[in-house]
Amino acid sequence: RTAQPLFLVRTATRVPSVAIAAARNEIQHLYDNAFTLLVHGLGLRRAVVRGEQPLAEAIARTVRLPALDVEDSYEQQIKSLHGEIVAFISESLREGLAPAQPESLHVLRQASQDIVLAVKGMKHMHSNLQRLGLSGDPLIREQYDALRLLLADLLRRLETLRRLDDGDAAGQDFSALQAELAVVHRVRTGAVEQGIRDHRLRTRDATSLMNDTDYALSIARHLIAAAAGLA
Repeated sequence: RTAQPLFLVRTATRVPSVAIAAARNEIQHLYDNAFTLLVHGLGLRRAVVRGEQPLAEAIARTVRLPALDVEDSYEQQIKSLHGEIVAFISESLREGLAPAQPESLHVLRQASQDIVLAVKGMKHMHSNLQRLGLSGDPLIREQYDALRLLLADLLRRLETLRRLDDGDAAGQDFSALQAELAVVHRVRTGAVEQGIRDHRLRTRDATSLMNDTDYALSIARHLIAAAAGLA
């Protein structure tokens, strides 16, 4: 079933402050849909990611990665809603705005776009995750577990930030989260390269791992950027 906007009332575009609030609330709705898709794409449940169970434990205990039609979920839950948000913001930008308000709307539109790009990253990553995520090869399983943990942990941290008061959320150092990703990328890529040198990884599997490492880092970067734009 195609997701419908919950907050985008056309008359709201006539009052800039109301339009900004409506757009922010709708993008939070879009993020909720993306959160569900991403968590399921990782083979986890929302309650696990939002709860207190150690994520590494939940990932290590995974015995099945349920099939998920990411393309269909993207079309139904993300793409159409993002289109409605973009149209609403474009209409709002036509009205008389105070000096800072156009920038606020542009930032929100980019946050919506970042959410879409995060989901697109999962579209690319999911097929290999289904094929190799629970591999009997310990090195491959370790690498995919690490990528799943990276994204699940980030989603949990972002959920914690979303529960903060607006002022506290705005004061978060999102650049520090981005810097952490650069370190993770080096570690994960280095592990794959070492596996190739040690002849522990087949070329095809190594290529898949490297591609999926890039997709996972791209997903994470876009999620952080979206969170910063909504803070």
